[in-house]
Amino acid sequence: MYKSAFFLKVFLIWMSAFGSILIYEGCCGRPDFPYQEITSIELFLAKNQLDNSDSLKIQIIPTQFKYHAMAAGTISSAFAWQCESDGYLGVKHKFTEIEITSNQDFDGTHSAGVALNDLFFVKSSFGNNIISLTGSTPVDSLVRLLTNGEFLITDKRPSINLTHQLTIRIQNENNTHVSSTVNVSWK
Repeated sequence: MYKSAFFLKVFLIWMSAFGSILIYEGCCGRPDFPYQEITSIELFLAKNQLDNSDSLKIQIIPTQFKYHAMAAGTISSAFAWQCESDGYLGVKHKFTEIEITSNQDFDGTHSAGVALNDLFFVKSSFGNNIISLTGSTPVDSLVRLLTNGEFLITDKRPSINLTHQLTIRIQNENNTHVSSTVNVSWK
């Protein structure tokens, strides 16, 4: 008699624990895809026609994402209440490269198609820091700042052609490339 009561209690405890796990994961467990990867970007300019005293300010806005799974749960979050959204843990793969190019010769040392990274800086709104794209700061940190609303700036002006089509290309360690192009004119 005592043996069957003991096994019944153990069985009920195990069923309660399993039921709690199912309810948690079904209602507010981890999302199926907690990581994201940027698959498309847009470039936003403060001004696309610049005077002599203007600096070029470009903002990189991620527009499309691919979501990645972390680990499979027991059941999916079909009945979620206030769960985190997909991609809540941020970018899964580190950024490895950012390159800015122009379709025109920029000056005597920057011909068409050559990287213009040495002319650009990231202007951080945290403490008004200005960080060089070619400095010692890791590319991953720079791109994360840029895709979170910071500006890419330069006060350099082209000496040869005054209208340029600038392309910004970003690559991550998963070998995913995203790029976008914007037209800029200096007066």
